[in-house]
Amino acid sequence: MIDAVSLYLLPDVLRSFREAHPELEVEISVDRSGVLADRLGRHELDLAFLIGPLDEGFGGERIAIEALRAYGPPGMRLPRPDAEWFLYPRGSRTRRLIDAGLAREGIEPQVTLESSNPQVLRQLVALGLGWAVLPEAVAGTGDPPLPRSGVPRLAEREVLLAWRLSGPPRAAAAALYSFVAGPR
Repeated sequence: MIDAVSLYLLPDVLRSFREAHPELEVEISVDRSGVLADRLGRHELDLAFLIGPLDEGFGGERIAIEALRAYGPPGMRLPRPDAEWFLYPRGSRTRRLIDAGLAREGIEPQVTLESSNPQVLRQLVALGLGWAVLPEAVAGTGDPPLPRSGVPRLAEREVLLAWRLSGPPRAAAAALYSFVAGPR
């Protein structure tokens, strides 16, 4: 799974699943969407929580749509041209969405740090060290919540529960799918 699933999207659902199915052996791996999709395709994973779009040969169920917005140091509504940016890693699915959104706004970010962990990016903004593009759920948590900038919403990312279309799922994977896809 991507870290967003365990950090703030579905932690209670995952805990409840473990409690409801103690007989199942569940292994969790946290990584970037591209890595998870590769592992799913190689049959190393039965299911993956990742950022869309889905690769060919996969099916999926939408878990969430997350708005991505720019957040900056307290008191700053717009980034200066020389502002430092802390973004998701280059080449990641989220970063591609962010880069396209920043380009539409005419912002050429000076990226000084890349991290897949949104809490790391958030912390650097909270310390007043620069700008980041984050899901609203990440920016709004913590003390204090990060104030929105004057930059409009840059992108949306779709969080999916994905599986291979070839072959029936294992019973444990089917149980998790039913648990997650059911009423929340």
